[in-house]
Amino acid sequence: FYAKWGMVVQDSEFPARALEMLGRASYDLAILDMHMPDMDGAMLAAAIRKAGHPLPLVLFSSHGRKEATDSLFAATLAKPLRQSQLFDTLVGLLTKDAAPKAAAAPAKPRMDAEMAIRQYRYALELRKVIPASQFLVITYDEITRDPGKTVRRIYRHLGMEPSPAFDARLREATTNQRAWKSEHDYALEDFGITADWVYERLKDVYDEFGFAKPGSASDDAHRAGASA
Repeated sequence: FYAKWGMVVQDSEFPARALEMLGRASYDLAILDMHMPDMDGAMLAAAIRKAGHPLPLVLFSSHGRKEATDSLFAATLAKPLRQSQLFDTLVGLLTKDAAPKAAAAPAKPRMDAEMAIRQYRYALELRKVIPASQFLVITYDEITRDPGKTVRRIYRHLGMEPSPAFDARLREATTNQRAWKSEHDYALEDFGITADWVYERLKDVYDEFGFAKPGSASDDAHRAGASA
């Protein structure tokens, strides 16, 4: 799955070999198993730091964070490992590492936004390897405009039909949803980004699905219709 995420991985089960690899090439991040031959993950982390390598280190352990120290490890991955947890951890650390130093204040919100972009693209990239019968793209507008119809579409895409009892509850939930008003009001600027920032990174997605460019006349008309 690393290749699908656009990552190139090199590994070794021997700590001494890992140190040799770090001495010959530059790496963005290292994941260390706590239990290895000759030395454990914490000992290897200390040796890496002593050798002057500043890359982020992630501990892979069945015992959790208590085996690590904040000065050595940027994150901990628990066994058994979930792929989603690994993805979030890697994206978070790699994006954080690339964040500009001058923008220290909005770094965390911007990092979250970059992570969301990568996860969004990852889901769309799966269309290349997952059969069409197992993948369905649903826009935010669809699910908010008519959630009941959208759920039925998902069922039918999977070759299923909602039961009469479920269909009745679905209609009730749809009615309640239309009457519900959120007390929260969010803006992209709250996350250190702008509509143009999103558009620049997802222009191909906008083009593929026919989304209106932020600030365009069609986008303004869409927002007005969504608010009505």
